[in-house]
Amino acid sequence: MSRRRGLSGASTAKRSSVAGDPVAWLLIEPGWTAYDASGGKYGKVKEVLGDVQSDIFHGVLVERGLLGDEEEVVADRIAEIHDGHLHLA
Repeated sequence: MSRRRGLSGASTAKRSSVAGDPVAWLLIEPGWTAYDASGGKYGKVKEVLGDVQSDIFHGVLVERGLLGDEEEVVADRIAEIHDGHLHLA
């Protein structure tokens, strides 16, 4: 598995609504907010995990809490991806 780090595709994504239109996983960037299924803040994306050349999305590494604990969130747990944030299932 290769890891994509710090690509800045979201800065070029067109924003057309407050909530953000759905976007492809390739636009996810470190710093995006992850929300849990109930809409509460879950953490911040630290790293995107995937193979860009094969277009295979594995998930994201999320930094949580004051101590910055890291948790890998696999793609199957991600329900929606919008510009600037993602929602977990």
